[in-house]
Amino acid sequence: MKTAYSGAGWVRRSLGIEEMSPLGEKVADLIGYVFRGIYHLRSASLRKVSWADKYVITIVLDDDSFSTVDFNKLTELVVLTHEEMLRMHVRGAAPGYLRLVFHQRKTREGGIMERIPTMEKHTEEIKGGYFKHATKEMPE
Repeated sequence: MKTAYSGAGWVRRSLGIEEMSPLGEKVADLIGYVFRGIYHLRSASLRKVSWADKYVITIVLDDDSFSTVDFNKLTELVVLTHEEMLRMHVRGAAPGYLRLVFHQRKTREGGIMERIPTMEKHTEEIKGGYFKHATKEMPE
């Protein structure tokens, strides 16, 4: 994902991190896009990331403005991780801190531990299950 916002390039230049895996580069570019520049995150947090790891990238954020519409960082992360075939796990790290964990997926089909569906397919599955069990009907 190449964007106009700084990500992997900034991490290398400004933090002096030379070795980054393809997963590390992809996550840095994605985070850079969502935050309109990865430099908007704390450098101390970014230095703690194991950018060279080929299997998992973990970032701890102190940002509390994750929402679905206004300032829609949460929605952007969900949509873009599906697009980039990344699984993202979100959990609390400490009061006021979130841990984002990213894994690369290689296929759209297959077992739950190896696949990531397209956003469109996943949305259909979620809505289908919700409206199947809800008392209201699916909107047209």
